[in-house]
Amino acid sequence: MVKVQPTTDHDGVAAAAPSDLAEAAEAPAPACTQEHESDGTDKAPSRRSLVLKGHTRAVECLVVLDGGRLASGSRDKSIIVWNLADGKQLAKLEGHSDRVFALAALDGDRLASGGGEDSDIDESDEESSELLIWNVADGSQLTTLKGHTGAVECLAALDGDRLASGGGYEDRSIIIWNLADGSQVATLEGHKSWVNCLTALDGDRLASGSRDRSIIIWSLADGTQLAKLEGHEGSVLCLAALPGGRLVSGSADESIIIWSLADEKQLAKLEGHTDEVQCLAALDGDRLASGSADKSIVIWNVADGAQLAKLEGHTGWVNCLAALDGDRLASGSSDKTIRIRSLEKLTALVACRSAFEFEEVARACREQNCLGDLFDAATGRIGDEKLTIPGAPSARVTTQAHVFDAIAKVITDDDNTVLVERLLGLVRDDDLLPDLKRQGVSDAAIEKLAPTALFRVVIDGKYVAGPRLLLYVEFVSFLVVMLCFARVATFEVLGWSNPWLLANKAFEKTAALVVAFAVLAYFSAREVGQIRSARAIELATPEDRISTKYNPATEKWEYEAQGLAWYALAIPRLLVLFVACLLLSPILLVFIPLACAGKEYEWMDAFGEWFEKTIGNPIGHDPLTFLGLPRAWRGDYWNWIDTATLGCAWAAFARAATPGTNLSTDHAAATAMLLWLRLFGFLKNINQSLATFVLMFERIVRDLRVFMVFFLMIILAFGSAFYLYLGQHEAEYYGFHDDGAPNAFESVRMTIFSLLLLGFIGDYDLDNYPKSADRTYLVLFLVVVVIVQLNILIAIVSDSYDAAMAKSEGLYYRSHLELVSETAWAAQRFPRRLLPTIDEGWIKKRLAAALEETKGGDDDQGRINYTSQRTRAMVQADTRRAIADLEARMDAKFDEVLKLLRARPA
Repeated sequence: MVKVQPTTDHDGVAAAAPSDLAEAAEAPAPACTQEHESDGTDKAPSRRSLVLKGHTRAVECLVVLDGGRLASGSRDKSIIVWNLADGKQLAKLEGHSDRVFALAALDGDRLASGGGEDSDIDESDEESSELLIWNVADGSQLTTLKGHTGAVECLAALDGDRLASGGGYEDRSIIIWNLADGSQVATLEGHKSWVNCLTALDGDRLASGSRDRSIIIWSLADGTQLAKLEGHEGSVLCLAALPGGRLVSGSADESIIIWSLADEKQLAKLEGHTDEVQCLAALDGDRLASGSADKSIVIWNVADGAQLAKLEGHTGWVNCLAALDGDRLASGSSDKTIRIRSLEKLTALVACRSAFEFEEVARACREQNCLGDLFDAATGRIGDEKLTIPGAPSARVTTQAHVFDAIAKVITDDDNTVLVERLLGLVRDDDLLPDLKRQGVSDAAIEKLAPTALFRVVIDGKYVAGPRLLLYVEFVSFLVVMLCFARVATFEVLGWSNPWLLANKAFEKTAALVVAFAVLAYFSAREVGQIRSARAIELATPEDRISTKYNPATEKWEYEAQGLAWYALAIPRLLVLFVACLLLSPILLVFIPLACAGKEYEWMDAFGEWFEKTIGNPIGHDPLTFLGLPRAWRGDYWNWIDTATLGCAWAAFARAATPGTNLSTDHAAATAMLLWLRLFGFLKNINQSLATFVLMFERIVRDLRVFMVFFLMIILAFGSAFYLYLGQHEAEYYGFHDDGAPNAFESVRMTIFSLLLLGFIGDYDLDNYPKSADRTYLVLFLVVVVIVQLNILIAIVSDSYDAAMAKSEGLYYRSHLELVSETAWAAQRFPRRLLPTIDEGWIKKRLAAALEETKGGDDDQGRINYTSQRTRAMVQADTRRAIADLEARMDAKFDEVLKLLRARPA
């Protein structure tokens, strides 16, 4: 058995083997579908993503019907038939008395549905079994098949007008039905627990997966077991047949196994989901789709086990999948929705390994007039759909940057309008920037994406739609606060009494305090809003869960190992949870039976979602986030500067406003320093020239963190020696420079201060080092600090400066991105009449200007090197194939010779 893990290169894009490069280069680009607006009569598949809403409870099963239709079964006891062209409901089949677990499409526009209620918790619960055959054309029930003693968990349509059905907890059997007369052809028994899934195989065979962790291959001719496949550590929840005599299975152990039916061996094990694999669907091009309880869908390349894409649009478990025409995929979820997605262009993007290959794909799309499809595949923003290229979040954003650069290089003035609608959609997408923060995209990846011509248009559109005006209003307001502080400080610290503007000192001081308090109140509210927004983003993904996790090996719910921080807050978290449950218990026990009779399921589902979002998820999250300080906020030291500035300013103005107290000089000096420091935060967003120096300084400070740790350790090491040698001995005989000055090493604080002066400005006096041992330590200190450490410091600052200058545009637009994300909630409250209109005309004009700035940037030498490397790889691949073919022929000839020799009489 080979365990296959997704492999990616440094950009997070799945790496193709060199031997496959020639075939990839020679293969024609996939045809592009045009945008399709359907009026409900056209049956052509639409490229756009659809979200189908109609069920009131979880969607459990999907099946494709003829004529561009899709049927879905749900826990709400109904079956809905959809038109895939426009997503409209064609029919609603109602007749089940309980949940619908399985569907199967039959000949003659018939549909089989299985369901019922099944329980392995309380065996005394009444169990039901329902297997209905429908006429889809008129929605009538044709017949009811009775034979199972528990719920029908799965169905599979067979040749010869037959149907296979799998039973639940008490049943555990598989029944083969003759649909012509509704009779039972055979009953297959062998599983030790309920049958979760069925799939028909070629050659009159049937595969079944069970909660007993096994897969059985049955002969439908005589009902015997042909093989039993065992390898999963949890329940087998789904099966799918693949070409070439292969079978794929998904399990509660979070893995997917590909089996060879010829020799009953495992070919590969695909791992990437973080929860149970609920469903599978075979796709064209030897691809596989898997849906999981982790709310995601992964598209796999079966040949090498690489992840081609990850779709993350559902907010609940993905329970079922169905492959559609036009390289589309349908998925049903416990979030009550069905999503129809287009998978075009993903394979082409994943195969790209360099900027020039992205450019080739973009050029092919331009020739086929479908650059918009490529843009959609890269951004994954089709409607409200999230379609993710594999790899770490930062690597995916880097891939998007490559695609945007490639599109900008190949697009012409005539077809700029292809992207206008997409870019306008991104500008109006309020979740775009929070998603970057939610996924933890690195600053380096954002600095690659932000300056690209296409994304600059998006940032500029979001920036001028409110944050720009807010920035200048806040900048002026902050200058007013600084002016008010300067006036109050002159009254309180310097003792000046002459008024500047108003009639007397008292009026002017009172006016300054009132204005300052009003502006500080706004900035404080803004900071609190920013914290709440960042916390909401972070809480969208659970981390440190208090709840137990299902262990597929033991089939039990067990507590996970937790860190020290979890244990430190376990008691207050559980206390909050207990109080919440205590307060909500009357609602659960009294209100639901009285007010929600007949709709308990719907109400309980809504209540469960609310409880998880507002109570359960925050309690089980990162400890500091639980306390109100999200990771994204506390990771940016500008936020700490803001907090310190607001705190000092509030305290300073409050002290000045309190009768009988005066603002101290130390407090005033600290507040003034922080106000000026915070002013730099505004300069980094006003224009690129100012931003370059501010962000350069910010980058240098970040790069110096490790150096400062080592520098402090060296200061402490030498400081301990100097303090022991000189701190107490002969202190009355010498000072630092002047007679009578305090001993430079008389205390720990003076020792550190003296060594800092010595290290940075070379301020020392040999009289302070009377002994040879003292001077030996002095020389060592000068060598280590002045010669080595300071030169390292200069090198770090120089490299950081060069890097900041080289990436000044990326730093500037990253700063704009952060500003837009931080101020979105406040900017949206500006009157629209004060802001420019961001429409397709504005986007088109800004896009043309951005593309004009990017012209002339072709890397001819890089293209030559890339072409040379690819040609070399193609030649090597052809050579290897020729050698392998020659070896195979020689082996065949050698075998023939051996056979002739053995057949020859002695």
